[in-house]
Amino acid sequence: NFRIIRSDFTGINEQSYFFLKNKENTFCFWFGRRYLQTGPGQISGLFISVQSPALDNIGYKYKISNNLEIESNIVRLDNRRFNEMLDGFYDSSYDVYYNRWYYYHQFNYVINEFIKVGFKEAVVSTGQDRSVEWYYLLPLGLFHAEQLHAESRSDGLEYTMDSPGMGNNDNSMLGLDLVVKLTDYSFYLEVLIDDFQIDNKDRKKMQDVFGFVVGFDLRTTSLSLIGEYAYASPWLYLNRCKYCSPEINNNSLGLRMPNYQSLGIKLSYYLSGYKLGLLANMLQKGTQDLDTEWNAWGNKIEYFEFESFVYEIRAFASSKYKNTNYELGFSHNWMEDN
Repeated sequence: NFRIIRSDFTGINEQSYFFLKNKENTFCFWFGRRYLQTGPGQISGLFISVQSPALDNIGYKYKISNNLEIESNIVRLDNRRFNEMLDGFYDSSYDVYYNRWYYYHQFNYVINEFIKVGFKEAVVSTGQDRSVEWYYLLPLGLFHAEQLHAESRSDGLEYTMDSPGMGNNDNSMLGLDLVVKLTDYSFYLEVLIDDFQIDNKDRKKMQDVFGFVVGFDLRTTSLSLIGEYAYASPWLYLNRCKYCSPEINNNSLGLRMPNYQSLGIKLSYYLSGYKLGLLANMLQKGTQDLDTEWNAWGNKIEYFEFESFVYEIRAFASSKYKNTNYELGFSHNWMEDN
């Protein structure tokens, strides 16, 4: 009852993967390099966005019923080399390599023909020569519960004064989705909770760390209009563990950085087999990026305190020929690259 979908190769560093699914379309499995997207965001996203590069991963999707669906992925991130230099002198014999993995799963539930909700978890795990923890592929296992049952890794971590313990090398995140779909348009919301202090004593030292994306999507036979607002609080994606931000080769999988907000508009027009479009994005940024050293304990930052403004524009035209999409685009300052 299974059939193989041919491998899709579109160029170096793009997609090349094996895909298997059953005839009923209730189960599919894949491995290789392919583009992934999680969440309803159409311009950005929190866990794996539409702007994320193609990722080396293994995963599956299982439709339990007409209302409930599960998806799980293990993503291989790039390795990092670390050297503890002695007296300021570099010695390659002290090089250690940190393997980096990104585990992700989500549960989608269709309440009715108008409303769909989702729950998701993600973990970035790092460590010296760290291999895959296959229990993260368990369909119904909660990542946080699995961490409690396993030995914690703390490679490269040091005790931080006035903070609760040393921490470990697993950066965990929780998320929720909500999509409300009407006739020609829909509204969507995606939320990520990175750090939340329950204890009142800890809340005086550590602020809540979160991000969210909210937008609308209007579609007709010839026109598509998307408006989207994204927000990342200070310290989002950052953690005490070494090299544990959700990025690959300095490209974020989710929102671009902590401590920023953006407003985007995407307009597309369909004409005789062609699509013409314009995407404009306006961003305000703080002082943090994905390489910022974690120092959140006792160091609260105002949620809407930004230092710079950036705008970017991209125009594009695309067409489909023999099941292949071709796109030509022109941009200004896109991804802050002139």
